[in-house]
Amino acid sequence: MKKQKESQCTQKTISLLSPLGTIQVSGCENGVHTIQILMDVAPAERSSEAPLSCVVNDSPAETSPELQRCVEWLQAYFSEPQTTGSLPFPAFHHPALQGGAFTSRVLHVLLRDVKLGETVSYKRLAEMAGNPRAVRAVGGAMRRNPMFCANLRFL
Repeated sequence: MKKQKESQCTQKTISLLSPLGTIQVSGCENGVHTIQILMDVAPAERSSEAPLSCVVNDSPAETSPELQRCVEWLQAYFSEPQTTGSLPFPAFHHPALQGGAFTSRVLHVLLRDVKLGETVSYKRLAEMAGNPRAVRAVGGAMRRNPMFCANLRFL
């Protein structure tokens, strides 16, 4: 089996201030690579001056359309969550989402089939991904999820 050559991406990162703390979104021209909520301040220690919406804190001069789309989606989520269903979802471009590996299949099923605000067990996600006995493998896939709350469906 031939090993697929990983493409070299030039990633840029945007930092957002949100009610959850700082969110960093990284990506390239092809899509979003990671979304991380930084635990810079414990929830109990957050000031009452934390933003009620999501505002850009630090951004490179030029960003890709997919990175900008992700920022707009996150801003809508925190200011008017009911509007997120009508917004286009950004493309994701992370090695864990590429190819035919089980991890990729699980993450694609999660993004495609689990609705905003819905929770799903590892067992159910394994069934949805086509292998009901792969509960532990689903746990491993979720551990490698580069979107650490990518679309905030896991909160």
